[in-house]
Amino acid sequence: MIGRQWLPLGVALVACLVGLQNSFAATLLKAVRETPNGAAVLPQIQKVVEENITKLTSGDASAISEAREALVSEVSPGGPNPATPTAAFLDAYAGEVNTRLLSLATSKDFHVRLNATIVAARVAEKANNARLVPAVVALLSDSNDSVVLWALKASRFLMGPVLGAPGAKNSPLMPAFLAVANKYAKSGPMTQSAYEALRGVQGPTPVPMAFPAAVEATQKVLQARLEIYQKEMPDMAFAETAATQFLSDEKIWKSQGQALQLQSMQVIVDLTTLAAERMAGADSQKRGEMAKVINREGAAITVIGQWTGNKELENLGKTLIGINAGNAQPDIMIKVNAVLPAVKKIPQFKNLRDIREAAANPQAKPATAPARSPD
Repeated sequence: MIGRQWLPLGVALVACLVGLQNSFAATLLKAVRETPNGAAVLPQIQKVVEENITKLTSGDASAISEAREALVSEVSPGGPNPATPTAAFLDAYAGEVNTRLLSLATSKDFHVRLNATIVAARVAEKANNARLVPAVVALLSDSNDSVVLWALKASRFLMGPVLGAPGAKNSPLMPAFLAVANKYAKSGPMTQSAYEALRGVQGPTPVPMAFPAAVEATQKVLQARLEIYQKEMPDMAFAETAATQFLSDEKIWKSQGQALQLQSMQVIVDLTTLAAERMAGADSQKRGEMAKVINREGAAITVIGQWTGNKELENLGKTLIGINAGNAQPDIMIKVNAVLPAVKKIPQFKNLRDIREAAANPQAKPATAPARSPD
């Protein structure tokens, strides 16, 4: 199972790739990359992609590095013949890359599959369309953890185009993505990458239509992690703060209907409660980590109070921000146990449940948003 030991490798890979970016110039003509008709330039695209895919599978380290960068350079603006790739070109190019990468997804050589996934991530980032979904879905189910990690990273650049488009529910991306997130729920790096992928709907070109679906998926990933919190302190517990920061972001929060807002508040309160319980008997380092999680949940509650114009909620969050590892455990629990009853006093959140009671009674119905009073 991938864990903290993989982080240095991941950082090294990213640093290496960033260092190589823009070291290769696009070979396709400016007129090709600026075409308004992708089909018309498809033969030129196919030739370049085929040449580089062949190098990518050559086994020659230098050729592989060159091919990986060359494939990305074609969708990057600039170069010796400056061009800003058109949507038509990007659609045709990403589609052709997807076709070629799909053939590599079943390679017996792990290095081929890993390089294919890196190319998918970096081309998807520049293309800003959903054409690479089939390749990424195939790579998400890979048997190698490193390939899966990069496939999660690639998903980040597909979330907006997929979730913001008509027929998003029919896309295979989210089911495959959630299956992986659930499978690797005990892995901190995998979970962190899953949260970051879902935050991809925020930019650099935000897709507001995609926000609710990303919220629902984030809640599901966090729910899987909360099941671990109920038994033990999970790997990289601080990763959860990325999820609740996303859920409480002003634009994201305001995009949620009452049902999603209720569930967002539920997971925020649940995480606060379980983080406090995990502090009991933990060493100073882990207590510090859990205290920081509680602080971030307090910050989330504070800003939700601001977005909803509820001063009591805002002040409640601030009491959690003040908790630290040096506080006595009984004092921490008094503050944390006061959160749920206080939040439930707000009509919108009156149906929140105590996660400890829910765990003891799994047959109980989950919290649902209260019916709105008629105007």
